[in-house]
Amino acid sequence: MNQNNNSRPFYFYNVFWGEVHRQEFLRLCISSLLAPKNFPSLAPNPQNRYLIATTKVDWVAMQEDPLFLELKKYIRTQFIEMPRDEKLRINNPLLYMSAGHKIMVEIMYREKAWGIQTTPDSIFNDGFVSYIQDQVKAGKMLVLCPVSRFEKEGVNAALEAGGWRDKKSLTLPSRDAVKIALKNMHSECLAANYECDYFWISPVYTWWEVPEEEGVVMHSMSWSPILMPYFALNEHSSGSLDNWTIDGNYVHENFNQYKSKIAVVDDSDDAFILSVTPKENSQVPLTKNFTLNLPFSNVIKCGLMRRLYFDRIIDPLKREIYLKPIKWHSRSIKEKEVWPKKISEVDKIINFAIGEPPKETVKQMGPEVFHKLTFLRRLSTIDGESVNEHKYFIKALLVSLSRRSHLISKVYYHKFLWKWEKVYIDVPYAIIKLILSIWANRILQWPIIATKASLGDKFYRKRINKRFKKTYPFSVWFLHRDRWNKD
Repeated sequence: MNQNNNSRPFYFYNVFWGEVHRQEFLRLCISSLLAPKNFPSLAPNPQNRYLIATTKVDWVAMQEDPLFLELKKYIRTQFIEMPRDEKLRINNPLLYMSAGHKIMVEIMYREKAWGIQTTPDSIFNDGFVSYIQDQVKAGKMLVLCPVSRFEKEGVNAALEAGGWRDKKSLTLPSRDAVKIALKNMHSECLAANYECDYFWISPVYTWWEVPEEEGVVMHSMSWSPILMPYFALNEHSSGSLDNWTIDGNYVHENFNQYKSKIAVVDDSDDAFILSVTPKENSQVPLTKNFTLNLPFSNVIKCGLMRRLYFDRIIDPLKREIYLKPIKWHSRSIKEKEVWPKKISEVDKIINFAIGEPPKETVKQMGPEVFHKLTFLRRLSTIDGESVNEHKYFIKALLVSLSRRSHLISKVYYHKFLWKWEKVYIDVPYAIIKLILSIWANRILQWPIIATKASLGDKFYRKRINKRFKKTYPFSVWFLHRDRWNKD
């Protein structure tokens, strides 16, 4: 890392609006960033800034708050007014938030700074900012930190009872933060437990509890970019923020070129983000699923993981770092055999879930087998690239069996029609000929039926009386029906 990059300013940024999020920003985010190893440890640089995208009402309301005044002692704050789009704010808050992000990332790119993302509902461990500065000194260009959801009510109660907060800051060591987090998981986080019987259908992250330890091993696609080198970009693309949030493919589009100099926060001792969500928000059903208690439940869970891993919305950078195990722990893990053992166990599951089909199989079948049928492109919309590129993997088949069967049967039906196109075209003509033939046969049968009825055969009389108008054409009404009604 050259000296010039070391001297680049740090631009922290945040987006929020409304009193609830404003209070979260002050009492959680800013309070934790005022811990001794965070903003007070930030290397002095008059160009450092904290970009805050919010409304004028919220900006004015913060000016005299003690925590906001304390913040200004360590870093310059800059107000970014949110777009005045009430319709978007009400109908799609996530895209409204992205609109604020878009304004700020353009500023950071224009002013050639380091970008550091923070969110109003997050608590950062004491040492978060120090860790970021250490990564810059180590020559890293991109730092990503895993994020999950934790229950706001439980976390707040734990903070009030724990004594980590004073008038000026919230000083929360990483291991204490992990301890609070694991005891107050949001339903989304609980459903990410691989060993539960209510495992969710969209496992953006999956975790395994480490036996007899207050900790988990996790594999995740949910990351917060806590260090981005805007000064190193020749071109900058923010178009994805028009239709997606910043945790989508924005990082991959702009910073994938620096993945050789990436630091992934895989140990909670380095950095930890305690992101809170009200219990009632974004709930994931924790209803037990009987299929997840069956002997092949692991196959189903791995299929869900595989489907998401190869989904087209997941960019290659996320897939690459998904393979890296993350360790969240509230105790020391050094010289403990249980952690390497659990990581090895989880690694086998991950390899089983996203492994490719054997190369020999592909070689024997030929690549054309995997791509010649047009319906494979349709199947990819069901199971993402896992179906299109790795269709022999049993887990993906089981997970989408019903939808897959419906689509394949429909495709083969159309394939049949295509092969028998001439017959298909001739069907209407054949039907007409058949109808005419039946009509002619009924006319030819009529003299026999009428004769038998007129001679007193009760069966044929009953047939004529009951079905006369529906069965026979008017052109043969040459007999008197009233005669057949007589005894």
